[in-house]
Amino acid sequence: MNTCITCHNELSSSGQFCCHGCQAIYTIVSSMKLEGTKKDEYVERLISSIFPEGTPTPAQQNQGELSSFSTQLGGGQSRPAKELSEHDFQIAGMVCPACAWIIHYALSRLKGVFNVNVNFINEHASLEYDPMILGKEQIEECITRVGYRPFDQDQEKQGGVGQYNFYRFGAGWFLTLNAMMFSFVVYSAENHTVPPIIQMICSILLFILATLTPFIATPGLMRSGFFQITHGRFQMESLIVLSSSAAWLYSTYALLTGQFASLYFEVVNLLLMITETGNLISSIFYQRLYRRIVAIRFHLPQKARIISSGSITFKPLKEICSGDLLEVHEGEIVPVDGILLGDGNFDFSVITGESEVVHLEAGRFVGSGAKVIGGKCQFKIPDHGVSSRVEGIIDSTIAGFNTQRPHVSLGDKIGRYFVPFVFLIAVSTLLWHFSSDLQTGLTRAICVLIIACPCAFGIAEPLVIISAINRIRKFGIHFYNGNALTTVPDAIVFDKTGTLTLARPKIIELFWLHEKKQQHLDILASLERGINHPIANALSALGEHRNIVKKEQINTTITGECDGVTYLVGKQNLFPGIVTPAHLEGHTLVFFGTTSECLLIIALEDEIRPESHDLVEGLMKAGKEIYLCSGDRKSVVERTARALKITNFNWEMTGQSKKLFIESLSRQGRKVMMIGDGINDTESLIAADIGLAVLGGQTPAAMSADAIFITPNLKGLSALPMALDKIRSKIWQNYGWAFLYNFIGIGLSISGKLSPSFCALGMAISNCVVIANSFIWANFPGPTRQNS
Repeated sequence: MNTCITCHNELSSSGQFCCHGCQAIYTIVSSMKLEGTKKDEYVERLISSIFPEGTPTPAQQNQGELSSFSTQLGGGQSRPAKELSEHDFQIAGMVCPACAWIIHYALSRLKGVFNVNVNFINEHASLEYDPMILGKEQIEECITRVGYRPFDQDQEKQGGVGQYNFYRFGAGWFLTLNAMMFSFVVYSAENHTVPPIIQMICSILLFILATLTPFIATPGLMRSGFFQITHGRFQMESLIVLSSSAAWLYSTYALLTGQFASLYFEVVNLLLMITETGNLISSIFYQRLYRRIVAIRFHLPQKARIISSGSITFKPLKEICSGDLLEVHEGEIVPVDGILLGDGNFDFSVITGESEVVHLEAGRFVGSGAKVIGGKCQFKIPDHGVSSRVEGIIDSTIAGFNTQRPHVSLGDKIGRYFVPFVFLIAVSTLLWHFSSDLQTGLTRAICVLIIACPCAFGIAEPLVIISAINRIRKFGIHFYNGNALTTVPDAIVFDKTGTLTLARPKIIELFWLHEKKQQHLDILASLERGINHPIANALSALGEHRNIVKKEQINTTITGECDGVTYLVGKQNLFPGIVTPAHLEGHTLVFFGTTSECLLIIALEDEIRPESHDLVEGLMKAGKEIYLCSGDRKSVVERTARALKITNFNWEMTGQSKKLFIESLSRQGRKVMMIGDGINDTESLIAADIGLAVLGGQTPAAMSADAIFITPNLKGLSALPMALDKIRSKIWQNYGWAFLYNFIGIGLSISGKLSPSFCALGMAISNCVVIANSFIWANFPGPTRQNS
């Protein structure tokens, strides 16, 4: 059986590729002219980025749903050649993405476990394992040992997991409130005489309450903390375990030696339950985010109205095919992406949250989730396959929490060193007072452990990014890669065709260099058919279908055979001897011919987007340097640049030259944002600090970008740089507060100005400040209104 030349999956039919994605990867790598191991490494890197959840299986290839592939990336072990078993299950108790990484780390170390993927946002895990080495029980036992609970869907439906955790949480606060009540007696011992019998009763009760709380209310947190300590993977839980354990040991020592006024058992309860409450709040937020994202899917209809042979039938979405004609009536939601066949009005509030009417003309690409306003509209499913912009948004948001897509933030790096650093300060404080006043040294060391808050560092960046992604979606832009939001660009590079222009080029003239033949127009149209690009869409309407074999696209050049003759279509450099007619100067030109001669020159003209003028002018006023990089001819690019008042423009650029240009800007210390739509923009979108793909652009461009426009125009881009500046400022505010709080708090703890109880309260307040600052946005740029 044949295999895909990119990913080597078996092919269920004839051809070279299993899917459009693999064809895009092959095209990208071929244009880079890499050889040997460098080529193999780059192919592997593109596969892992373009298919963030793994390469497709043959069954999935037939469905063509690139966004639903299961992850094939593995842990630290080499996958054996023999048959493995699969295990998919849910995990309860994860409160932040770091939990998923801890579970991933633990599972990856199990002998016989491969291809581990833990998704925090939907609490799902999947892996492959060798049943001859271990079973599901050992896998679930590993997760339980780390501090989390695996369960299946039946358990979830019975409500066991949620009810169980709720009772633990309630029991923990019941024990904590009682401990705080008895601790008032301890505090009064500093100024009043407490009878010995009362001291004994309070001491024993506080000991019992502090000892029961970790086992009854927070066993998962304790197991996770001990796991982090024993494996050297320090996070918030490890410091909580150290702090609470130190407070319990010190209080137990005070109890045994009769130092009633030095009991701090209530600190153990407060520390654990305040942390557990913060975890609960974070968990509720992430669950709300998950439900809000997935809820978008339920706005989509489950069936589509298909026009076939003059009659209307209804098909389930999974049965829709390329080339189908859809009809959507007033008030209905567009179910899948399509090409609009007539003018219409649409509302994109389902995916942007901003309700407004946008008028679109025939030929525009409309993504799923748009609501038809007034009358009814017809759409054609593109030849390149069925897709859904809404499903892409949902899948990319969920995939962002997969453990196969690591991003180490500054907070993560700080956390790795902060916990050992705090522990070292605490030990140093103890040793400083060891000979003179051991009790004082112990108290201050405990205060240092309690007051330090690595959680503030850990959530300083992720919470801001998550909040910002939802806000920026109102601009009509969806970020797949939230980490790109931390960059503020000062140089913005635009592609021309389909980006600053309307992407509806009109054929101005067919200039024949040989005898006019409809057969040649049919071959030209067949070569261009199935390619998702504005020029290809215009040329594919010139003729009827012909059988083309060995069809291949490399950058802007398409080749194929028909009746034993090889034909080429692309730029003028395919036919060096051809002189362009003078009257065609200023138009976009496409050359068509055989390997030996040019047969036809097609002149096209594309209008500039109405919003492009105000957009470019606004970005210039904001201090951004604007560049126009196009593969078109100099006269065409110069005319567009002059109309938009862009002084920096380049022409006849390939995908590789665009990439090199962006890399040269980066070497100058510039932060670059690239906006493009074509396959020749793929490399430059990857090379840029922020890559934005235009709605309706080619699939490789969308898969290589950090974000994509989810509305048909670019007006939302005008507010994006200001929003990115606000986001970065918010992140640094969080880090600044975390540093300030810990610096002051640790200093006061070392000097003895704080008691352990106040330290526990201070840690909670620090987290609350970071959380509040992450979600309270003052003067955040509002979304630019679309065409009304």
